[in-house]
Amino acid sequence: MASNNNEKISFKDFILAITVFSVTVLGVGGLQCENGFVVVTRERRVGDEITMIQICCQDVTCGPGAKAVACEEGDPYSSACDPCETGTRQETTTTLAMGSTSCEPNVDCNKRFRVTKFAGNSTSNSVCGDCFLGYRNANNQQITKECLVNNCPPGQEPERDGCQNCSSMHFSATMDYLPCKKRTK
Repeated sequence: MASNNNEKISFKDFILAITVFSVTVLGVGGLQCENGFVVVTRERRVGDEITMIQICCQDVTCGPGAKAVACEEGDPYSSACDPCETGTRQETTTTLAMGSTSCEPNVDCNKRFRVTKFAGNSTSNSVCGDCFLGYRNANNQQITKECLVNNCPPGQEPERDGCQNCSSMHFSATMDYLPCKKRTK
């Protein structure tokens, strides 16, 4: 298949590569590797030509916080464990044979309008807490879901998952997500 570096492999070619990989792993046919090695399907680029190839790589076992990385073509012993990038995690042990070759992104509590109770790291996901002031849960959503703007009518201010009346000596004249303001006189 001819391609330049900006184009991606077609869906059909991707499915074909996965099918060939699956058949080989199951031992039905295709490339067979010696014990301790696994079949890896890789992209080979020669100029503008991209082809999918299968190679044998030494399997590696990586602990939490790292991902298994397949060997380079021509060096079956170059498989390695790479640490997860900042903002991503791998919570379990991974191997090439398991197909776990990536780290998952940690939840960004700020993007969900929630307080961060625990900032995720390379082995654990972030833990989000309550909604920011002015935001609320929608229909008793789980705490991992995004919060919604909590607009309250005049005379009320946001509370945890709704609105409450302004206390005496406070007011709110517009529909918004801000707390009631103190009366000056």
